[in-house]
Amino acid sequence: MNSESRQPIEDLRNEPTVFKPNWAFRQHRQWWAHRAVSFPWFFGCVYGLFFIWGVTHLFHPPTQEATAVKPWRNAQRVSSEALAKEDMLRRVSAKTPEGPRL
Repeated sequence: MNSESRQPIEDLRNEPTVFKPNWAFRQHRQWWAHRAVSFPWFFGCVYGLFFIWGVTHLFHPPTQEATAVKPWRNAQRVSSEALAKEDMLRRVSAKTPEGPRL
């Protein structure tokens, strides 16, 4: 017999363990297999809910108190001169302290 002949190495520690999937794994595989049907249904329902929400807000907008934002309809035009004058009134000179020293 030749001394260079190859022999298979038999070591049971190198054998991979047998994987037995549990219920959750099998259920996930089953749902993932049906993703071509379930994804459009899921995202279609989400889109439909947002669409209904948007349409209801077109006809019944939220109140000003609910949004805490002053609507643009109540806004008034202000001239640039008035804005400049208001800005000059707010300025504090460097000589006066901005607040009490603690």
